Parts: sequence; structure tokens; C-alpha cells
Amino acid sequence: MKYTENSILERQLGKRFHIIKIISLSLANIIPLD
Repeated sequence: MKYTENSILERQLGKRFHIIKIISLSLANIIPLD
């Protein structure tokens, strides 16, 4: 049971991290950081 719970948590965290990555990339494209 713990293994499945951990895998679900990892999946949710991975999705969140992916979304944050996409948002940061889009913001970097909109706002030049140079």
C-alpha cells in the first residue's frame, strides 16, 4: 500500500513540477531576463 501511495504522490508532484516548468518557460519567453 505504501508503495502505491508513494507512486501516486510522486506522479502528482511530477505533474506540478512539469506545470511549474512550463509556466516558468512561458514567463521567460514573455519577459526577457537579459
